[in-house]
Amino acid sequence: MEWQKRIVCTPGVVGGRPRIKGTRLSVALILEFMAAGSSEAELLESYPQLSATDIRACLRYAVQSLEPPITSEIDAWIEGVPFPDTGAAATSNFILDTIEARNDWEGYFWVIDERGVRARPLPD
Repeated sequence: MEWQKRIVCTPGVVGGRPRIKGTRLSVALILEFMAAGSSEAELLESYPQLSATDIRACLRYAVQSLEPPITSEIDAWIEGVPFPDTGAAATSNFILDTIEARNDWEGYFWVIDERGVRARPLPD
């Protein structure tokens, strides 16, 4: 699920803060309720215009917002790689072949998940 299809920022609507598309419910409001112990079912009952997918989009948005910015040469290079849109297996093989082609990244490990590919330094 892509949170970008559900979370929007519009100047003048809830102060321009991230909100659920088609509502005036901010991501922060949903996260505050969840942090206070509200369940997904309680939120859906209290706000019938919400869907479970909207709530997950808020969580995904929060996770992505906490990801560190691209700071290394490796991460910048990965961002520029044109990944093929030919299915998961082909993409995984492409990623592995591409990584193996570079041998100057000793001391890093690779994270490959639904958010993409990221290089992280090995712990000391």
